[in-house]
Amino acid sequence: MYLDFSENQLYSMLPESMGALKNLQYINLKQNKLVGPLPNLSAATNLKKIELQGNAFGGTLPSWLGSLPQLKTLRLSGNSFVGSLPNFSNAQFLEDISLGMNLLSGSLPGWLGSLTRLQNLTLEDNALTGTVPESLSNLKMLQNLDIGGRNYLTGSIPEQLCSILGLQLTVACSKVTCTCCQNC
Repeated sequence: MYLDFSENQLYSMLPESMGALKNLQYINLKQNKLVGPLPNLSAATNLKKIELQGNAFGGTLPSWLGSLPQLKTLRLSGNSFVGSLPNFSNAQFLEDISLGMNLLSGSLPGWLGSLTRLQNLTLEDNALTGTVPESLSNLKMLQNLDIGGRNYLTGSIPEQLCSILGLQLTVACSKVTCTCCQNC
């Protein structure tokens, strides 16, 4: 089942009854004016793609996001999510995590390095702190890593991360030392 109401000026909260859509594989409600927390979609175990960027969702990122075994794409950029990243390490098919332009805080978790199929990780313009974990060097398929903008990351980019062929890396160069970044 596919649900696509993107760019329709929808303004509302998503109903909790969406959690009953067990056959949902794709949800695209990007660029609307949707608010509130995300309804629990953990029963949609075939869900492969979530595109909810460009709305006004808020609250913490729900932990059930990490329990979706088929999830490949998670795009929640441009909302108002707060708190730290929940553990997505059980979602081993994840290829795209886009969580930029929210209000996320805390450190970059080491478990991100266990998502070996990840190709895109964008976390720009949040309030993330700490250093860049060396475990991100395990992401040999990574093509884009954006941790720049308003984040408060410090230290150095691990040299092993720089050795990932073709990686486009964006950091806040005034806060993080990076010998391989093109944009510093």
